[in-house]
Amino acid sequence: MTTLFASILVDFRNIRCDYCKVALHDELATECPTCGAQFDDIISNHVGLVQRLRSKRDEAGVKLSSATRGD
Repeated sequence: MTTLFASILVDFRNIRCDYCKVALHDELATECPTCGAQFDDIISNHVGLVQRLRSKRDEAGVKLSSATRGD
């Protein structure tokens, strides 16, 4: 079975799974509750939003998956 990896997409209104585009209600999630993809990065077109979410996740002790993507 292949493990799916996806980024967390952050914009001013939503946090979404990059793989299935479903909104995430838990910003500390380590995997998407819909498609099961493990999160390996946080991306946005606004650097401040990425830094803010990374800080929240670091403070909570939540790490992104360190596995290499097979794309």
